Amino acid sequence: MYFYIILERKAGDEKCCVMKSKKCFLNQKIEIAVIVLFVILAITSILTINRVEYVDENGNSSVGISAVRDLREAKNQWAGYLTADTLSKALEEKQDN
Repeated sequence: MYFYIILERKAGDEKCCVMKSKKCFLNQKIEIAVIVLFVILAITSILTINRVEYVDENGNSSVGISAVRDLREAKNQWAGYLTADTLSKALEEKQDN
């Protein structure tokens, strides 16, 4: 209800909007809920990043943020439109392995 009221801004009514937004966070239960949500978001983000795994062509494995970087590099190698040249390059590489 308060968020809807905050979004309805009228000319010269900024002080009222600020006071209503402060009023929304006066309730201690809401503050605790927001903090808990941010903690859950942080934990979920950390767990998601740590589950990324990348294995390169030599069999070397990396986990975490370094795996994300390596995976992005490998993906960017093949970025762009699929043409006959890129398709033949991919098939040659596959046959060599």
